[in-house]
Amino acid sequence: MTTPDPKNVTTTATSEDREKAASLAVQQADVKIQIRDFLLSDASLARFSAMMSSREARFYISSVLMAVAYSPSLMECSKESILKCALRAASLELSCDEGLHQAQLVPYKKVAKLIIHYLGLVNLAQRTGKYRTINWGAVKEGMTIDFDVLTGLYTITGHPNAENSPTLGYFAYFELINGYRKSEYMTVAEIHAHAKQWAPSYSYQDSAWNNPKKLPAMEQKTVIRKLMKQADMSGKAGAQLAAALVEDDFIPDEDLIIEATPTEETPDPEPASPPRNPEIIPLLRPYPPEQLRTHLQDLAQKYAEKKSTLPENIKQVVAINLGECFAPAEDSEYRRKVLTWWIFGKESLSDLQPAQLLTLRSWLNPSQDSGGAWHVDGMAAREAQAAYTEAEKAKGQEELHV
Repeated sequence: MTTPDPKNVTTTATSEDREKAASLAVQQADVKIQIRDFLLSDASLARFSAMMSSREARFYISSVLMAVAYSPSLMECSKESILKCALRAASLELSCDEGLHQAQLVPYKKVAKLIIHYLGLVNLAQRTGKYRTINWGAVKEGMTIDFDVLTGLYTITGHPNAENSPTLGYFAYFELINGYRKSEYMTVAEIHAHAKQWAPSYSYQDSAWNNPKKLPAMEQKTVIRKLMKQADMSGKAGAQLAAALVEDDFIPDEDLIIEATPTEETPDPEPASPPRNPEIIPLLRPYPPEQLRTHLQDLAQKYAEKKSTLPENIKQVVAINLGECFAPAEDSEYRRKVLTWWIFGKESLSDLQPAQLLTLRSWLNPSQDSGGAWHVDGMAAREAQAAYTEAEKAKGQEELHV
């Protein structure tokens, strides 16, 4: 039996590796071109230009494309989900340039997810002009932390035992111009227990939680998020902060993305007898009321099957967004209750299931205009108004039967 020449084997293996590497490089180059053309298309540019100048829009998209180019995993995500995340970041006026540590796009099961860096949250809080001081940091071994039951504030004394002392936990603190102060502290164990329960991507392989270089930032961010959820979120800048906190808890899923498809020149589909299978529901918008209800119920079912976690302040955000659909009507709150009753059988948002609240948020898809004001998706607002009219009819018929 002839023994292969080791030199030839090595040469063959090297040649095969080079061919695979070259093939992968060509595929990635094609993907980059597809994503670039999609983000720089007239339709995509128009959506960014609604929030900034055309020049700024192109510059912003370039930073997104650079982030994608340096992440092979992001290239595997759908271009639609990348656009959606980039638009959300732009609406918050946060850069996707990883060097600025404001926001970044990360892959999550083949779908792009927007992650807000803790410096991005601090930036949003500072924009409100309400803060005298915002401070944060790590508590190292050798330092002592105490809690004042009377004031509700933590105090930290001492110094680390050494330059590389182990981290015991993290703190965050703010003081408003009006004198109000608040602080938070969590041990490393508490942070990970909280993240394991609430962070959708905690156990995901590509998650920052599993990246030693990014882990300290994620741990610090958990404490800052806990602190900021107690901040004053009134006003336009406060609304940005509230939206960022909700965004971070949002679980992306390609099947759950509702894309607005204007049908100005196409008649609305007939609302009668919509199919229950979401895969065969025509995705032409605006949806007729009955079809909208069916579609949202199906999406809620998908969220429920995925056991999606519920952001802590999502009820407040959804209430504001639904109310805007009916502004400036004085009875906007009543209309919101009628609409949610018609869709999910409950008038109060407090009675809705987590999956139903996440569905409403995804459908309303709020974004920010160039003046800083937040608005729900125009297509969703049209659908909400038409659905309310249908809901009033149904409610009146039910009352007659009673």
